[in-house]
Amino acid sequence: MNNRIIESKRNLKYEFTNDEKLTMGMEMANLDREIKLLQEEKKSANSNFQSRIDEKESRRTRLSNCVADGCEFRDIDCEVKYNSPKDGVKQVVRKDNNEVVEEIPMTAEEMQEEMEFQETRKLEAENKKENKRKQKAEKAGKEKSQKRQAMAKKKQEQKETK
Repeated sequence: MNNRIIESKRNLKYEFTNDEKLTMGMEMANLDREIKLLQEEKKSANSNFQSRIDEKESRRTRLSNCVADGCEFRDIDCEVKYNSPKDGVKQVVRKDNNEVVEEIPMTAEEMQEEMEFQETRKLEAENKKENKRKQKAEKAGKEKSQKRQAMAKKKQEQKETK
């Protein structure tokens, strides 16, 4: 019989050296650190995504309410018309569609202010008329003066030609 040797592999117990154990321990520590960093990144990303999702859900909810209600409240430019539709009453009118929003009695203070406003407008109108009258008079005076000067110049020229 021949003594023959065949190489084979078997799964057997292997005892690590101290250097191998140290190397594996360092790798484990590094892996722990990397895992913790990745977990923190995941939390941050989840938080970021959740924030973005919450923002979209909030917008969707608002739009859903608008569709369901058919309207929403907005700040709309309005005009307050005093003594309209009658004396002592004020109307609030939307500027976008001229809809009368409300008619309410004017307060005593508003009525006083309105009287003062009307008096001021009346005085302004009178002052405007007076200024126009003065301007006309000044213009007429200037024209008269210019005519006199022209006539005097003409007479002077006639005297000189004689």
